[in-house]
Amino acid sequence: MPAGDFSTEGMSEEAQNEIDKLTRQKDFEGLSQEKHNDSLSEIMNDEINKN
Repeated sequence: MPAGDFSTEGMSEEAQNEIDKLTRQKDFEGLSQEKHNDSLSEIMNDEINKN
């Protein structure tokens, strides 16, 4: 994968849906890249801690 890309493979459906929603908000609704990244990091950390 190119630098900065990540895979949602193995993540819960809920986490994948949250990431999709965040991406739509960033791309179409004015969510800043910084807030997107912070929220994405939080989701990923939650997923890691579940395992």
